[in-house]
Amino acid sequence: MRFDRRSIVRTALAAVLFLALAGAAETLSLAIGTFHESRAGSPSVPADRASRHEARFAPLREQLPARGVVGYASDGLAAGSFTSLEAMQDYFLTQYSLAPLIVVRGADPPLVVGNFRTAQSALPEGTTVLRDLGDGVVLLRGVQR
Repeated sequence: MRFDRRSIVRTALAAVLFLALAGAAETLSLAIGTFHESRAGSPSVPADRASRHEARFAPLREQLPARGVVGYASDGLAAGSFTSLEAMQDYFLTQYSLAPLIVVRGADPPLVVGNFRTAQSALPEGTTVLRDLGDGVVLLRGVQR
């Protein structure tokens, strides 16, 4: 059996083209499936984490001034440091959700945003609850000095 160079090149090119198209089709299929899964969920529950966080903090936004500085308390903070990567991400998502407010760690500002995943046993000493907005979101009066 004799192969000429031109037929080998055509066969190899056809195989590469087939594999590229198959990969593109699989990627497109996965993207469409992910889109349909996110649309099939409840319309009141956003699919991505940032949107869920923003929806959780929406009722709080109405209770806060448009500009200024607010404190941040969480069960993911211990002595001013984050206890996990997820706790740090929650802090940054809170900053994002409440912008243009400036969110600083601690309970020194007059208003403090509480973001708790577990029971509110981690309330900073000297703060008082002004509003419990549910789902672990609390508005606190800061430490009076």
